[in-house]
Amino acid sequence: MKKGIFSFFVAIISLLTVNGQVTFTGVGAYPVIEVTPATGTGLDKIYVVHNTNGVGMTYHSTSGERAVWYSYDSRGADYAEEITGISCDSSTTSLSQVLPNSGYIIVDGSERYCCWVVNYADYNLELNDMFISNEEPCSLMSFRVDGYGPKITYTTIDGHTRVLDREIKLAYNTLEWDDDYAWWSEKEVIESFESFDDVLAIEPPLCNTCFALTGDCFLQAWGLENSVESEYYQTQAVGCSSTAEQQDYSMDVLSDGFEGWAPCHIVFTGYPTDAVVYRVWEMATDAEFGNVIKRFNQDEVDFTFMEAGTYYMRYMVTNEDGSCKAYSNTHVIKVKSFPIRGDINGDREVNIADINSVIDIILGSYVSDYVHSRADVNSDGEVNIADINVIIDIILKGQPAVNTKEWVDLGLPSGTLWATCNVGANSPEEYGDYFAWGETFSKDYYDWTTYKWCIGGMDGITKYSYGVNGFADFKSELEPEDDVAYVHWGPSWRMPTKAQQDELREHCTWTWTTQNGVNGCLVIGPNGNSIFLPAAGYRWREILLGVGEDSDGIYWSRSLNIEFNPVAYCLHFSSDISDGSCNDRSLGLTVRAVRVTQN
Repeated sequence: MKKGIFSFFVAIISLLTVNGQVTFTGVGAYPVIEVTPATGTGLDKIYVVHNTNGVGMTYHSTSGERAVWYSYDSRGADYAEEITGISCDSSTTSLSQVLPNSGYIIVDGSERYCCWVVNYADYNLELNDMFISNEEPCSLMSFRVDGYGPKITYTTIDGHTRVLDREIKLAYNTLEWDDDYAWWSEKEVIESFESFDDVLAIEPPLCNTCFALTGDCFLQAWGLENSVESEYYQTQAVGCSSTAEQQDYSMDVLSDGFEGWAPCHIVFTGYPTDAVVYRVWEMATDAEFGNVIKRFNQDEVDFTFMEAGTYYMRYMVTNEDGSCKAYSNTHVIKVKSFPIRGDINGDREVNIADINSVIDIILGSYVSDYVHSRADVNSDGEVNIADINVIIDIILKGQPAVNTKEWVDLGLPSGTLWATCNVGANSPEEYGDYFAWGETFSKDYYDWTTYKWCIGGMDGITKYSYGVNGFADFKSELEPEDDVAYVHWGPSWRMPTKAQQDELREHCTWTWTTQNGVNGCLVIGPNGNSIFLPAAGYRWREILLGVGEDSDGIYWSRSLNIEFNPVAYCLHFSSDISDGSCNDRSLGLTVRAVRVTQN
């Protein structure tokens, strides 16, 4: 039939309901297998016949009318031809010999039935032998199959060629990591292939195993399934997993590691797979492991972190010749180190040696390995016998360790003393922690949905407001309990006011520089003393922005913008500017504290 006659079949495919039933005659011992095709093919059924030779097909109508039969080939229904010689017995019509690998459209009154008949004899699966090809043992394992398993194709109503899945199965064993037991367990894997030419490829197993190739689903249904097995395979592929467990439970648990104060004691354990011969733990100071500072050639590493910094630990394994390599997940250890109150000589203990150090300082003697501001234990701005009394109280009463921080007098008109490092940092170059305005904790996600002082968003502010959304408490500066400097460093410290930040800008010389590899500004006061402010950027949602080549420094004040309450004042600088600005209270910014004085 000419092209175009059956175009209407495609157009009304979704409107037709199948009520008829197809049966086959002359199939012998092997029943016809029905396959339901994917939606959108226009076919009601696919029939797989063991051998179409001598097989007939019958359609049982429900409309009471005589059905009209058409057949089509790989070109689709537009090229369908009416079949002559169809026998009819009441509502039953029959075709004495089906055409192999052909489509049928049976028009039954206003409905139609569409199907495709596969002659399996033309695609008969043969499996004689299989051979392992180990050219890429680390990433890809290939098999050369002596046999025949081509694609079984059929054609949709609109002329598209599809492949019928033969479900040829490849079974073997591999190793799987079990989080519950923290160990590798052996499991069976069954890979399925719709067909094969002469090569099959899989990800290499992690244990020694045999491979069994079985097929296919049609032969299995007919009880004719056959299979071949490979020789015993000794794997070269390697894998590993690892765990990290703190021993003193002093650190906070993060999604990828730990964070807390030094000293922190952690045991790292690596778990290798069967083919691993060499293993090593690597400790680095960067996430890309470009700066590896320690290596441990063992499965378990028991390590105590004493120095502040961020450390990255990973477990790496190889096979015997080093050709296959694998890495575990990376463990991130964020270590904070701070001087212990009363530890004047820096030995991490508070005892009579610290009292002797204070006495030497009072008498004007030279004392090594101490920070002078650390000797001002009671934070009154002087070093005298009162500090010795505090040390004695710490020794006798076992007071908990608290932060003491260094400060610099820049010679500012107000007498404001500025801290030498950011809150959460241990050196001038460290960025420190990031805080939303009025929050005293760092977090993983910064926006209005996680902000403490609002409900729903910036229009629902619940504290520090001059009338946003009907709420007003007329508080223009952070209270001590919401001031990160006060909370983290004690009553001698506060976040600066807008006026103090303005004074820092207006009375100091600002020089963009790089200090120990960190971009920032050297701020030199009228008396020649200076502080370094790193360009630490800011955090929005989970992203750190404004660092690197085009970096910015943005530091919170404790002052609210009373004209637009969703923002607060901050100090902003980059390589070419330093000014005062405002930012969303929900953003994560750094804090450089000022010391409370009697000036």
